[in-house]
Amino acid sequence: MIMGQNKSVAFLIDPIEDLDFTSDSTLVIANEFQIRGYKLFYFLPQSLIFENDQLYAKGKYFKIDYEGQNITELNSDKVLLENFDIIFIRQIPPFNQQYLTITYLIETLKRTLILNDPKSIRDVTEKLSILNFKDYIPDTMVSSNANEIKDFIERHNVAILKPLYDCAGQGVIKIEYNIQNIKKAIEAVVEEQGYVMLQEYLPNVRDFGDKRVMFLDGEVLGVINRKAKQGEFRVNMIVGGKSYKTSLTREEQKLCNEVGKFLKDENLFLVGIDIIDEKLIEINVTSPTGLVAIRNLYGTDVGKIIVDKIETKLKNCYSAS
Repeated sequence: MIMGQNKSVAFLIDPIEDLDFTSDSTLVIANEFQIRGYKLFYFLPQSLIFENDQLYAKGKYFKIDYEGQNITELNSDKVLLENFDIIFIRQIPPFNQQYLTITYLIETLKRTLILNDPKSIRDVTEKLSILNFKDYIPDTMVSSNANEIKDFIERHNVAILKPLYDCAGQGVIKIEYNIQNIKKAIEAVVEEQGYVMLQEYLPNVRDFGDKRVMFLDGEVLGVINRKAKQGEFRVNMIVGGKSYKTSLTREEQKLCNEVGKFLKDENLFLVGIDIIDEKLIEINVTSPTGLVAIRNLYGTDVGKIIVDKIETKLKNCYSAS
């Protein structure tokens, strides 16, 4: 495998016009690639074509004016994906049948560096993967049985109910045992979602928020404290959360050491985890955010650090082939 003179990277993303320069991690990474002379290409989840034993995508080349916060879309093209040096999977959930199919199709590529690894995205589901760290998670239940769910909520009086395959706090509700018709409300959720995750509500989230820890190749890249806006229990920035400087406690560092080893073993390159009250809440492997906040709060050139690491991986691939 020999890297061509025309360096190139393809991003699997949702509509490019939805990307926000003030918060989007994809644009930070893409801008650094552009600075280094890479051609940038993007394609949407529905644009893959497998034919004649080759995987193609229909999409567009693009350029970024990061200072001016502007994206210029260039020529449309049907491209052979194995001709790209890197494919970055940055599609947000829901992790549904289409997302699953995409991971299988992209996995057919053998000569391209793919981040994150599509098999690992399938295996390390964002909610359920925390079950590998039973010593570090809050009291947690996964069930589709309305009676069991009701008993869990009664035991804690208040709990957080989450769909298993969505993101950015979508569908996450705080549910109290004393609400009217609780059984009926639970049955409605189960009928729509099937299996759901229940976690004990950690009240410290009100005043202290959570911590988003970004990992790069199994090592901590940075950590931010996210706090919810008034009247909201979810700290996600997409629903109005704000970011602040913070650091890891000794117990959180211990947790991150364990998670980092796991992520490295699973070949997961860029990952974000969420911690509340020193407890692991989620492991985000599809399209984790937080890079802009880390850069703005600490002055860390996260784009440079990430692409440096990627280019080291590329050199290792080329020298081995």
